[in-house]
Amino acid sequence: MKRISKEPGYSLKDFRILPAFTGETCKPEDVSLITRLCRCGDNFIYLSLPFISAAMHAVTGVEMATALSTLGGVGVLPLLSSIEEQCRLLRAVKHHKDLDQHIKYPETTVDARKRHCIGAAVSTHPADRERIPALVQNEVDFLVIDSAHGFTCFQKETLVWIKHHMEIPVVAGNIVTAEAFQMLAELKVDAVKIGMGIGSGCTTQEAKATGRGQATAIMEIAAARDAYFEKNRIYIPLIADGGINSPADIAIALALGADTVMMGNFFARFSESPGKVLKIDGAYVKEYWMEASRKARNYRRYHQSAATFFEEGISGYVPYEGSIFDSIPVARQRLKATLSTAGVANIQALHQNAVLELQTLSALADSRVHDMIMLDQTA
Repeated sequence: MKRISKEPGYSLKDFRILPAFTGETCKPEDVSLITRLCRCGDNFIYLSLPFISAAMHAVTGVEMATALSTLGGVGVLPLLSSIEEQCRLLRAVKHHKDLDQHIKYPETTVDARKRHCIGAAVSTHPADRERIPALVQNEVDFLVIDSAHGFTCFQKETLVWIKHHMEIPVVAGNIVTAEAFQMLAELKVDAVKIGMGIGSGCTTQEAKATGRGQATAIMEIAAARDAYFEKNRIYIPLIADGGINSPADIAIALALGADTVMMGNFFARFSESPGKVLKIDGAYVKEYWMEASRKARNYRRYHQSAATFFEEGISGYVPYEGSIFDSIPVARQRLKATLSTAGVANIQALHQNAVLELQTLSALADSRVHDMIMLDQTA
């Protein structure tokens, strides 16, 4: 029998974090952003920056994955048509060693042999049974089952197969309900991706009427994760994937219970992403396209065929913002300042102690620039 929820679905933009007492232990310079990416045996893979670049052709290649690992995050190589090409890119990231950079960036995300950490996307298609062992043989650090809808028999079969044949951390998803989380948790998933239909160029909700507000999805799944931990003493990290359009969205996603955020639009703007830099109407932009767009032709991810393919995402452009090495240090400091104002010294404390408040449209309007004409910063 159908169910109709009377509760609205909330966006990350519907919340703000209330200020708390900032003590000696949570000054911005003392805040730690170290977080758990995914389970790895009896331990975890940790990041010193809770940022993951999305498994998208327009976002993550060798240059982006290497740069983000250097800065303390991690990249996920997209699902490429050729197993050999995906493995070649993986090896290129692993063989990229720069002693000077490791000294300059001590928070670099590395494996046990001090090489860059990197993940790779696989599909739920049976043909990927050959791709998975090839990626493991080439020493991928973790796998991401890349699916727009992760609460399926296909996801279940793929996760069971990997866990039976391989010893490798597996991130599954995407999901938006506690019921879906419970299924993946019982299958011994190592981390879960949350989000459906809320990416900047995603049209899933318009095309199929399926999806959920990202804040509501994170809240429900974080509660299920915490209950699962209390019962089983097994902590499963959560990755907020999509719906992030501002620094505030990152902070809200983490405060609601996510351990990391996966972003596409955010990273597509940098010179390290694969898209071309173009000049349109006097402004520099970069190409950016969704994995569900006709340009990507990612039929397997959406269980479609070329003959009947319909788009669940668009192709377009994002503003060009230079190098990731110039922007990420600012983003890191901004996030540390947020935690400090919230009165916490780390992301785990943010989960436990943050106080969030729903905002009216008027309150949100007040929080944005208003009643001023901005100066031309380029003049």
